[in-house]
Amino acid sequence: MLRRGAIRISLLITGMIAFLIGGCPSTPDNGGSSPITAIITASSTRGTPPLRVTLSGAESSSTAGDIVSYRWNAAALALGTRNGPSATYDFDSPGRYTVLLTVVDAAGNEAAASVDIRIQGETPTAVIQSDRTSGNAPLTVNFDGTASGASDDTIGDYFWNFGDFGESRDTKPAHVFLAAGTYTVTLRVVTGGGVEATTTTEISVGAVNSSLQFDGGQFATLPLGGSQTLDAFTFEAWAKAGEGGTLASIGNGAVTISLSPTDNRLRLQIGGTSTDVSATNIGGSWRHFAVSYDAAAGAIIYLDGVPLGTAATNGSVTIDQVILGQGFRGNIAETRLWSVVRSAAEISAARSERVTGAITGLLGAWPLDEGSGQSLENALSRSAAVGSRGASVSSEASDPAWSSDSPALP
Repeated sequence: MLRRGAIRISLLITGMIAFLIGGCPSTPDNGGSSPITAIITASSTRGTPPLRVTLSGAESSSTAGDIVSYRWNAAALALGTRNGPSATYDFDSPGRYTVLLTVVDAAGNEAAASVDIRIQGETPTAVIQSDRTSGNAPLTVNFDGTASGASDDTIGDYFWNFGDFGESRDTKPAHVFLAAGTYTVTLRVVTGGGVEATTTTEISVGAVNSSLQFDGGQFATLPLGGSQTLDAFTFEAWAKAGEGGTLASIGNGAVTISLSPTDNRLRLQIGGTSTDVSATNIGGSWRHFAVSYDAAAGAIIYLDGVPLGTAATNGSVTIDQVILGQGFRGNIAETRLWSVVRSAAEISAARSERVTGAITGLLGAWPLDEGSGQSLENALSRSAAVGSRGASVSSEASDPAWSSDSPALP
């Protein structure tokens, strides 16, 4: 709410008004190619009431002649003007105020500059309201920060951080949480006078119990958003093999991982050379499969975080996408690709956890838990490349089906 007070010396401006970007000194606006430049310097741009501020336009200049007119105006309040190279304002109430200077040179050229003065009041209260606090991914939550307030000022800025790299400056933002996890949502509010307050709330996002089911003639495409040539990487995926087949093809077939439940065999093929390792009960139940690749030290094959065997590598691998399930019969769930060699301890410790954001070395994490639709979201970030059933987000015969069967992940 605006409140008027007494005018002292030149003007007294009180209350909260719409503001322009300013500073001390001001940023001039001379129309680009204009010969005249308006500049404001201020004795202070921030303080507590009562605050007296002296402003000067003496640094304004023109290449077309002397400055012959200085007009100071208190922006939207229109309480009056003052002519002359300087002006003094007394601010008695908290808020953000914009003072405008317009200068004219002897040739009639005109330029303007503005400066914001922030008068600090009481500490505000930040309040987050939302239409829900839990649900399954993808979860849309409508937030509202308008219950925030200050006893002697108004809220001028809202800064939202949703805990998954998403941000907003809206008063009532809507946000979509794409992956399962518990997210701490932070709202920081700033009054017109520049006093801040922060509050948080938690949003619990559950995973849909789902996976992709392949019948031997289907596949899924997981792009990285660009090619990367790697000397080291780690691939991980949960799978429930039926008749098995190629679980994943990495680097346009440079590295493939295949499962054969009938003889309990895992095959890692690198550059045309195959390495088989034996394991028990790799079909009919959910198991975690991983391969770490080091161009110098070799590859290691893992089952449920336990090393099963090694294989020779064949130099660096250029990867722009991962193809899942081509020729595979069974289900595939949470899949990840790293640009580093993960240790056995790291693979074992994290295999039963879901990824909900960026981790050092993580190129992509696909929960495969949407349960419907064509898109396969990358939990690494909202801006990461989105995968698809089949070759594209259009419905195709190569699309694997959605299944309610999934591993026991949170």
